[in-house]
Amino acid sequence: MLILFLSFFGLFIGSFLGVVVDRFGTKQSVFVGRSECEHCHVALKVIDLVPVASFILLHGKCRHCHAKISWKYPLMECITAILFGLTAWRYTIPMLLPVGFVPVHLDLFLFRDLLFVSLLLILFLIDARHGVLPDVFTLPGIVLITAMNIWLGIPLMTLVVGGLVVGGFFALQYFVSRGTWVGGGDIRLGVLLGVMFGLSQGVLSLMIAYIIGAAFALVLIWRKKAAMKSTLSFGPFLAIAGWIVLIFGPYISQYYLPF
Repeated sequence: MLILFLSFFGLFIGSFLGVVVDRFGTKQSVFVGRSECEHCHVALKVIDLVPVASFILLHGKCRHCHAKISWKYPLMECITAILFGLTAWRYTIPMLLPVGFVPVHLDLFLFRDLLFVSLLLILFLIDARHGVLPDVFTLPGIVLITAMNIWLGIPLMTLVVGGLVVGGFFALQYFVSRGTWVGGGDIRLGVLLGVMFGLSQGVLSLMIAYIIGAAFALVLIWRKKAAMKSTLSFGPFLAIAGWIVLIFGPYISQYYLPF
């Protein structure tokens, strides 16, 4: 029941996150001003904003100008719903329970994880579109996740070491390359992963991110969409790795890392 509820709730959160990403870099406030059609700029009614359902009922077209609505909106809503559902699902599998989990604190653990999932989704899309990882999301994320982990009883030293090692890994690259290999945003995202997962699973997230990034780069080179000297935003791969470790990290650590 919890999985279904959070998946449904994720549809609406995904719709909101889509607004956050769309309005990033503009002077338009996330909380002020109604959503409008990107073609005719007519303000949309509530009935036009029901996640996924409105897109289906309107046959993917604006009610007013009949221009096609981008698939990115229902896709964002569905991805968020899936991630929220998987986050809830992990708490039904003893093997996947996070370190320090106490059943009486299920709501707090879930809130922390859903916040983390949402932050990564915002950072994934903004970095993919604009090539930046904004401090306005990473820095508050570091503070909130750290505070919640301390509240949940996770030792402060675990968070400090995780943040220093994972974030320091990117900081070292940044200073050695003078900012040509990675950006400052990667350092802050590394710290976020470190304070969320601690040392061992923070390093695991790095490993997974580099494996996914290398595979993606090889596919681009094979399809002649990129050259060996091409640069890629690394934030999306860190975000994907963060989701994987959040949900399957204990299983990967227990059954695959020993090999």
